[in-house]
Amino acid sequence: MKNLVRKLTKLIVRPLQFILYWVSGFFPKDPQLWLFGSLQGKVFANNSRPLYLAALKKHKDKKIFWITRNKQVLQKLKNHQLPCAYLYSLKGLSLCLKAKFYIFDFYSNDICFWTSRNSIKINLWHGVGLKKVERSIKEMSQSIAKGFYGSWTQKLFFWFRSPWQTTKPSYVVCTSKNNQSYYAEAFGLPLNKALVTGYPRNDSLTSSYTELGLFHSETEKNLKQNQNKSIKNIFFFPTFRDKNHKLFNAWDFNKLDDLLKKNQAKLWIKLHPNATMNTKTHFPQSIEFLPHDIDCNLTLPYCDLLITDYSSIYVDFLLLDRPMIFYCDDFENYLKNERNFYWDYFKVTPGVKTKNFNELYNALCIQLPSSTVLNQYQDQHQKVKLLFHDYFDSNSSNRVLTAIEEMSHL
Repeated sequence: MKNLVRKLTKLIVRPLQFILYWVSGFFPKDPQLWLFGSLQGKVFANNSRPLYLAALKKHKDKKIFWITRNKQVLQKLKNHQLPCAYLYSLKGLSLCLKAKFYIFDFYSNDICFWTSRNSIKINLWHGVGLKKVERSIKEMSQSIAKGFYGSWTQKLFFWFRSPWQTTKPSYVVCTSKNNQSYYAEAFGLPLNKALVTGYPRNDSLTSSYTELGLFHSETEKNLKQNQNKSIKNIFFFPTFRDKNHKLFNAWDFNKLDDLLKKNQAKLWIKLHPNATMNTKTHFPQSIEFLPHDIDCNLTLPYCDLLITDYSSIYVDFLLLDRPMIFYCDDFENYLKNERNFYWDYFKVTPGVKTKNFNELYNALCIQLPSSTVLNQYQDQHQKVKLLFHDYFDSNSSNRVLTAIEEMSHL
């Protein structure tokens, strides 16, 4: 009943929201006003976070605000005396209507799509071009492909439901000339609108840069303590599936627990924000879940060995020159029913490939006993790193900010 009421309310309100979007285009836009947001306004994370902090430091002459729908995030930002606004307030609405620049890493509804007409929308994005995304997904079994390439009724429904996804950004940021054309295709932009700057979130991976404890959680402190105690931090970051997938199918957690304890290691699992799992599953003490709202890139410096499947988090992790294991237990099914890849998966994943728990366990048996986790794929690692990254100078945020500054003079 609640779902029905919510859907009916959305159906009634949506035409009014489209009217607001149209009206918002008549408001004068202030080129000195820059708004930032992330993940539907729920978090203070991803590429938007470090760029926002860098903008505050570099452009004290600008009016820079973080827009959020999360009151906890709002309060934390206020506690640190950082300029911010709650979207559902007069201040938030006023800022959104007047801002020339919307800077986000998913879609413009990270800030507020309904007030964004005629603003310059800069999508920092949050992946690095392994899996096909947005307009690059052309398999009609995928709902997003139907929204872009289906019948006119499918396109209309998709536009009505998610107009922020069908509305092209003004620019998109990417990490390398090698994937520039993929970003341009995915967002329906000409090549020169895909800016090769590097990702702001990776500045902290290629330097000693820190954020002075801003929003650092107890989890991050525990990760650092583990490193100080020579306890190996092993991360497992699986990607999101559109369809149901039994992530830990046939895993022997007791056997894994023994191996981790024997080698002074701990396994940290971070599920994709959209993923779910059976909460009744029992995990031993050596295995722990990272909080769902933690900023992954702030934890990567504490990771000694990364395990992932098809998540582009490994492309960021390449910058740390540390080893990886790829757990692809559903590879054929993923290609057929989930997503295709821009690249040959086996050529751009520098690490042992495992197809089931036993293979993963055996790979860990080889990697963990050494005092420092060894990278046996170093040559391939370096080639893939150069494929996905053009910059290693911790200056990506400045390159993006310079580009935005140039846009303000156009």
